[in-house]
Amino acid sequence: MNDTRTSPQFLVVLRGPAGVGKTTLAKAVQAAADQRIATIDTDLFNWEIVPGEPDKALVYRNLVMLAESYLRSRYSVIISGLILSSEEAGAMQKLRRFAASRGVIFLDFYCWASREVVVLRNRTRDKPVPEAAVLRWWKQAELDKPNVAWGLTSLDMRVALAPLTDQVLAAVESAHRRLLASGAAPPASKLRQDG
Repeated sequence: MNDTRTSPQFLVVLRGPAGVGKTTLAKAVQAAADQRIATIDTDLFNWEIVPGEPDKALVYRNLVMLAESYLRSRYSVIISGLILSSEEAGAMQKLRRFAASRGVIFLDFYCWASREVVVLRNRTRDKPVPEAAVLRWWKQAELDKPNVAWGLTSLDMRVALAPLTDQVLAAVESAHRRLLASGAAPPASKLRQDG
């Protein structure tokens, strides 16, 4: 079946503590959306490319370059991770401005779950992180929320995955409708063609 509809191009940030389910949600949105989406997890730079990368400025420079490259190539982008204002040092603001300059919808979500839920989820991971680190990161994420220069949309990550996925996609559609109503429609990205 060929589908020639278009969907708005977006940049979604899923921030919050480790173990809350951000990566799982990013992959679910990617699978549910009817367009090309690149998912970028900050863990790629923090733990995969250079395990324990101490240079956070380098991490976020690479993240910005990768996200901008995908956006230029007409992909939508989902960034997930423990994103702290003190570490990202303006990278998210740079991406927000880049998105605005291209008519790309920018949405920033804070993925929340209680300390207890995060600890339990960490215990079920293939590679659990030391509990003290999980608790430290949970506290850092909670304390950082007021430092974000724009409003965050809260996602209760204790909810089932399907409604969370629907909530993110509905927020994208709502932002798109607001842009259309304002007369500043963002460019639409071509949907995948299933043949």
